[in-house]
Amino acid sequence: MNAIKNVTLILCLFFLVGCLNYSSTKNLKKLDASTVTLNDNTYPVVIIGGGFAGLTAGLYLSQANIKHVVIEGPEPGGAITASHSVCNWPGEKNITGVNLANKLKDHAVSSGTNILNTFVESVDFSVWPYLIKTKNQNIKALSCIITTGSTANFLNIPGESEYFGRGVSKCATCDGPFYKNKTVAIIGGGNTAITDALYLSNIAKKIYLIVRRGVLRASGRSTQTVKNKKNIEILYNTNVKEVLGDNNKVTTLKIFNNKNNTISELPVDGMFLAIGAIPNTTLFENKLELDKSGHIITQKHQNTSKQGILTAGDVNEPEYKQLIIAAGQGAKAAMQAQKFLDKIGFVSENSRVLSEKQETSQKIQPTLEKKQASKTFGSVLEITSPRQFQKEILDYDGKVVADFYAHWCYPCKMMHPIIEKLAKDLKSIKFVKADISNIDALGNVWGIRGVPTFILFENGKEVHRFSGGRNEDDFRAIIEEKLK
Repeated sequence: MNAIKNVTLILCLFFLVGCLNYSSTKNLKKLDASTVTLNDNTYPVVIIGGGFAGLTAGLYLSQANIKHVVIEGPEPGGAITASHSVCNWPGEKNITGVNLANKLKDHAVSSGTNILNTFVESVDFSVWPYLIKTKNQNIKALSCIITTGSTANFLNIPGESEYFGRGVSKCATCDGPFYKNKTVAIIGGGNTAITDALYLSNIAKKIYLIVRRGVLRASGRSTQTVKNKKNIEILYNTNVKEVLGDNNKVTTLKIFNNKNNTISELPVDGMFLAIGAIPNTTLFENKLELDKSGHIITQKHQNTSKQGILTAGDVNEPEYKQLIIAAGQGAKAAMQAQKFLDKIGFVSENSRVLSEKQETSQKIQPTLEKKQASKTFGSVLEITSPRQFQKEILDYDGKVVADFYAHWCYPCKMMHPIIEKLAKDLKSIKFVKADISNIDALGNVWGIRGVPTFILFENGKEVHRFSGGRNEDDFRAIIEEKLK
């Protein structure tokens, strides 16, 4: 009797699996690419995210002659652009993250990748072609590759947000040069914290590596190198409870020793966060299967829970957050997207490619050489000395938006086109910019502790300031509110 029950159970399982396979095949057949007309807003593949995973996917799709678009999002080039030195990329002994990202971007664009410098506001994966909405247009996709990366964590303690950009930073390579011969703290015990400590050890006078556990989580030879550095002191079993300052810059950290339950104050000039990151998956909640930490659950060959939607890079990689892995997954996702398109009857010859695609991409995304050749942005005035700053801003009866940037800062470069656009639109306001890495006195006088920093003036007096990048709409809203 038991044998009959077992056989019956096995047959039921086979039947269930067969039904699921049939259902999957049936659903796949419902997607018929021949019924879709490709145009300027409909693509065989849309890539969301312009980091290494997305750019590599774009490069592979270009080589396969498949029309596609990369929507860059808020961090073109990805998190690697904040890295001062990349030594583990095959074929490059030592290169900055910005230069490495630009080399890949230039390669992808020259091959035919179409890049849009905009943000995705929402996605709808319940319809097909899939719908991706940006600020200015609705884009349809037969297939989609998600490469939105991750965002660094914050401690969420008092004073952290207040002093962000004025001593609190999440990018040691961007803001480290401001702390030459100063005392800084790095929060974290992982590989990122170790890398930041080694980088800052050549700039800062003293570095405190604050680790909440009794051991470092990082591994490798760099960990021992940090322990041997004379100007690095590791504070184990320690939590930062509050960031204190003089209203202009960070001066002290209130720390708690969780082993002996004591609170003390640690004088520092800056604090760098290296405590991990969260995947940028808010757009995909309730649309794709995510794990408990918010990473996109990846099935075989970079597939997600939705057919034709793939993922690559840190957004789906909770453990090995490495550049080369993101690039490899991007290539894999592109090839899998091609297989998906083949299954639904898409023919790559339908795409407008090669010369037309290259011409379009060059119109949308200027080449690196053209960007570097331009030292001014529209009607934005470049300040080159404290005396000029006095004349153009402090002695000026009117409204001014001042952009304090540094030439090595990639987020600063990405803000320049936005500043140019606002300068052309808001003609009653003067826009200026100053590379404070070349004007030390200006940075010291105005307490600049991070870039980009923006200060709004009216009749020579500071009205408002903030640090970090903003999209055009948010920046415009701040200006209209503070400079009424």
